[in-house]
Order: sequence, then C-alpha cells, then structure tokens
Amino acid sequence: MPQTKEKKEKITEDKINEKLDALLKSSGDVFTDRRRDAVLSIQGLYRKIPDYRRKGVIDRLLKLSSDKNENVRYASLETLKNFINILPDDSDEILSGILKRIIAASYDKSTDIRKFAIRTIAELKLLFIEKDKDEVIKRILALCDDSDDSVKISAALASGRFMDLMLPSARRNIIENVILLCRYDRGYDAWSVRNEAVKIFREELEYIPETRMWAVAEEMFKLLDDEESVVKVSAIGFLEEIPDFITIDFGKEIILKLMELTKDKDWEVRAASVNAIITFRDFIPEKKTGEIVARFLKLGREEGWGVKRPCIHAFSELKKAIPGDLRKEVIELILNLSKDRDWYIKSPAARVSGKLKEITPDELKEEVIAMLITLSGDIDWSVRRPAAQSLGELVEFIPQPDADLVAEQLMKLCGDRDFGVRAFSILSLARISQIVANVEKNKEMIQMALKLCDDPDWSVRESALKSFKYFNYPEDSELVEKIVLKLLELNDDSDWNVRSASARVYGNLRKIIPEKMIPAIVKKLLKLASERDNNVKVSAVRSLRELKRRVPDEMVGEVDEVLKKSKS
Repeated sequence: MPQTKEKKEKITEDKINEKLDALLKSSGDVFTDRRRDAVLSIQGLYRKIPDYRRKGVIDRLLKLSSDKNENVRYASLETLKNFINILPDDSDEILSGILKRIIAASYDKSTDIRKFAIRTIAELKLLFIEKDKDEVIKRILALCDDSDDSVKISAALASGRFMDLMLPSARRNIIENVILLCRYDRGYDAWSVRNEAVKIFREELEYIPETRMWAVAEEMFKLLDDEESVVKVSAIGFLEEIPDFITIDFGKEIILKLMELTKDKDWEVRAASVNAIITFRDFIPEKKTGEIVARFLKLGREEGWGVKRPCIHAFSELKKAIPGDLRKEVIELILNLSKDRDWYIKSPAARVSGKLKEITPDELKEEVIAMLITLSGDIDWSVRRPAAQSLGELVEFIPQPDADLVAEQLMKLCGDRDFGVRAFSILSLARISQIVANVEKNKEMIQMALKLCDDPDWSVRESALKSFKYFNYPEDSELVEKIVLKLLELNDDSDWNVRSASARVYGNLRKIIPEKMIPAIVKKLLKLASERDNNVKVSAVRSLRELKRRVPDEMVGEVDEVLKKSKS
C-alpha cells in the first residue's frame, strides 16, 4: 500500500525530532567540539524544526551563547540570528530574548563576537531600535572607542547607519570617523572597509551637513584613484548623487578624472565613468566635448555590452554638444549596434534613435527608419517597445511612399502580446496618420485606437486615449460620435489615469465634436471636475475651459462657477 502524504510528513517530522533530540543532548557534552558541532548541525536544520519545538531549541541556544568556549558562543549567536528571520508575528517574547542576548554579546571578551554583535545590530537596525533605541545607540558609540581596531571599525561603520537617530553633535563625530575609514589601508581586506564607508555616506546622504559635504566630496574624489575597482565605482556613485554641491572648477576636475577612468583596466569602472560623465555633462569644458564624444565612439566600437550601453545613452544626453563632424559617425555607430544580438544593446539603440532626431544626417534618415522597422519585429519586448516609440518620434524621416508600410507594422504591433508595445505603438500610429494620405487607412487606424480603449491594461487604454490628439481625422461625423461615446464610457473607468486621459480628449477634439453631444459631455466634465483625484479634476477643468464657447446657455452658470473655483 502506498503511503499517504500525511503519513510521509509524520515520518519526516519524527526523524527530525529524533535527530533534534540527539543534537540537544550533544550540545550539553563536556567536549567543546561536540557542543560546537551540535550547534552547527542545529543551524543547518533550523528551518525544518517543528513550531512546537522552536522555543525549546532557542532557549538552549541562548544558554549556549554564554558558553565558556568562544566558538560555541559564536555559533550559537549566529544560529539565533537565523531564527529571527522565521519567527512568527506573535513571538515578541522570544525575539526580545534573542535581541537582548546579541546586545549583551557586544560586551563579550572575544573581538570576533563583539564584531558579530555590532554588525548584526546594524543589519537589523529597525528591530533593535524598536526594542531599546537608547541602549543600542549608547553601545555603538562606546564601541567606537573599543581597544581592538577591528571592533572600532565595525562600530564606526555601524554608527553611520544610525545617524538619523543621533544628535547633530554625535553625527559630526560619526562623519569624521567614516571619513577616516575612507582612508583605511591596513590588512588585505582594507578595501572592503573603504567601500563600506562610501556606502554609508551614500545611504545616509541627507544627514551629512552642508558644511561637511565639501570634505566628503573631496574624499570621494581621492578614492577615484583607489587600487580597488569596487571602491572606485562606489566613489563615482556618491559623486553622482551630489552634483548640486559641486563647484564649476571642481566639476571640471571630476570630468578630467572620469575621462582617465574610461581607460581603466576594469570594465565596471569604465562603464561607471561614462554614466558619471553624463551626470556631470554641464561641467564639460567646451574644448573637451569633441574628445569625449570621440572617446565614447571608440568605446562603443570596441567594448563589451556593459560599456557600450552607457555610451549609447551618453550620445542622447550630449546630443546638443556633439560636434558636427562627429554626428554622422554617431548615427552610423547606432545603426551598427542595432544589429547586435543582445537586447541589452539593441534596446537603447532603438530608443536613442528617436532622441537623436536633430543630429541625424539626411542621408541616414531612411536607414534609421528601416532599422526601427526591423527592431520593432524583434523577439524581445524590450526592443520592440523603444522601436515602436521612436518610429512615432521620427515621422519626418519617413518617405511618403513608405508611410503605409510603417503604419501596417504599427497596426500589427497594436496587437502585440506585450502591453508596453501596444501602448507605444498606438501613440506612434496616431502620429504616422499625419502622413498617411489614404482616408480609409486613417479610419482603420482610428478604429484601432477605439479597440485599444477596451484593452485590459490601463496603460494601454490611457495611451489609446492620448492618441486621439494626434490623428489626422477624416470628415466622418459617425466615427467622431463613436469616439465620444467611448470617452463617455471611459470617464467612469476604475483607473484614475484613464479617467483623466478621457476627460482631456474632449478639449483636444473640441473643433470636431458634433453639437448634439456637447450637453452630455459638459455634464460628464462637471462631474469629473468634482472628483477627489486632482489629475482627473485638472483634465476636466481644462477641457471645460476649451469647450466654453460651445457650452449650452442653461449650463454656462454652472461651468463658470467650476472654472472660477479652479482658479482659486
């Protein structure tokens, strides 16, 4: 007879209990190694321990965390920490006992245990401050003066995570300590201390007073010469977060240093440097722009995907500053990168094509459109989305004979399985309609927008509504009536984004809305103007203002009152 599921679970539980009994017995052995091994075995078993036995095991571990042997104490504390993550919500008493024991461990004679305790307190900050904030902060600050350097470092790093709870005077001391840790160079893992110090400054940025921000920024600049890539990348990241504190002269220094780092031996540093140059683009000296663009072109041709991607984005951010003699090279590189087999490169290539509209040479415009049509059929949605979006932004690039071809592709994409592709495609389709001469084709495109107004995804419905602003409308009152009826329906949509977008369309179509539908529209807009959601309210009021001349006489007073109230 096959065993039932319940019977199998019972056998498993019995085996765990049997093993647990043996381990708890061994944990009281006179030999240190056996006690330690028992605790380590419990650590490997802690997730499988039955709920009704958990408290007994934790009580035993709490006792062992005061064992005379350092290794047993350490293993017990480590196991107790693991239990914190799986305790049920009604375990306040047990949790409190574990947290108190970890705080007590910060007084242990073993430096490793004191370090473990202080790191755990920092890691589980929210739990500890909820139980005893004052004691925890007092202990962290005391450990900053510990007799052991490694404990001091751990405490100084931990104190940085508690800056939000400390008085300004204590914060100042912590900042000075963390600055010193940015220079720490003793031991093979000194780099990890420096990196952790930078991370603390990044995480606690809002608590660094303006008077010390310059000193911290200078320290980060020095770390751009660190021997470890991880530290350099962290320092670059910090500087990127404080551009408002950077002076013009210092910003120029940073740019020059970042240019050096684009030649660093590690690709992570090169990639971070490219991104940072984009952040600090306002500090680029005019005479250096050509050199920077040329450098990015070289990186875009020769580097791996991790560096190529930020270079692609950099071209769009620097487009106004790209020298005329390099513009064709930039577009040719984008065209070449669009053929990459990796979506990570094709995706930004597609997106940037639309953003580089102003610098694209006439002789390459058709190639760009052909490239986007190809990418819009890519197997990856992250490539199809930006391709569809950019096609709408580059309507002027599309030759009249190719307008129908592009429209057909976008119509196809409006039925894509990815909601983002559908959303971008309908907006681009509406813009393309401006160059589609065929009236029936235009009607088909508008019908597609109406269809997508019923899409299950709110963002697609919103995009379909926004697309009505851009269509080239044929003289067809019946089609406009269908649009208005759909708008009246979507004015009551469950999503505020859709209600807001649908309210706004009335103003966009004010010149072609049939007279007989105005009263129903105004009535609906008056209702939307009193909605709690401000976005919906603003859209409704704006459309009422644009339709004011067409408001029926009997509704003018009510409309005027709403418009007057909106101004106040």
